[in-house]
Amino acid sequence: MNDQFNRFTLFIALLACLCVAPEAKASNPAEPSLLEQSRQLREQGLYRSAEQTLSILEQARLEPAQRAAFQREWGLVLLGQGRLTEADQAFDEGLETASSAGLERLAGALLNDKGTVAAARGAPAAATSLFGRALESAQLSGDPVLAFTAALNRARIAIELRDIGLFESSLDAAL
Repeated sequence: MNDQFNRFTLFIALLACLCVAPEAKASNPAEPSLLEQSRQLREQGLYRSAEQTLSILEQARLEPAQRAAFQREWGLVLLGQGRLTEADQAFDEGLETASSAGLERLAGALLNDKGTVAAARGAPAAATSLFGRALESAQLSGDPVLAFTAALNRARIAIELRDIGLFESSLDAAL
């Protein structure tokens, strides 16, 4: 058990060094993209209302990848503020857009984010399921960083559930 805990601790430390963030490019390189503007707002601790965000998205008429990436960034802003219901809604909208556009990697990242919301709400069964779906999406899209992240998140929940089998399978998936 100690060896498993040490492996898990090592993976958590490695996870802290990694990040999963889809990129969306601005149509004019001199202007920051909506994704970049969203990141700047998050870094400054500022946010827009949901109505303002939707208005921006409608006016910009973004491509599906940009729209889903922006919804993800907006959800992360809301999640950082502890606004779990609104964050979950933003992730749902981004997931719907990414899934319908066939953006498997982005859909996986959004599933992982939804798992984080579920875990924050104290719903480990839902979180485990969402992290598992994120892991599947990561494997389908060939994204090793997202697969690693989702597997470690699922392993973290397995510890809370005291499910050694799930913990071991999650660590195996992370490797």
